[in-house]
Amino acid sequence: MAKGCGLGTGKCGSISVANTPCAGDIRLNSVSGQTFEFYVYNFDPARSNMTKCQEGPGDSFTLQGDGTLYYTTNYGMGPGTLRKNG
Repeated sequence: MAKGCGLGTGKCGSISVANTPCAGDIRLNSVSGQTFEFYVYNFDPARSNMTKCQEGPGDSFTLQGDGTLYYTTNYGMGPGTLRKNG
């Protein structure tokens, strides 16, 4: 995730989901309270199943009280919890 990522700032980083597989760029699509929804696009054809990976919103991260991020999607993958290493 790039510093300064915000609504309308363009590419914020990248995401990779191994079990699909899909690997692409992300930009911030919307914010609602502590939930940040990202738009996924620009999939890497060498690392993505191009018949399954679809451009669009749907990957959301919700900041939890313990500092973790709760990950959900609107296309049936997840959920999961992300923890920062180090």
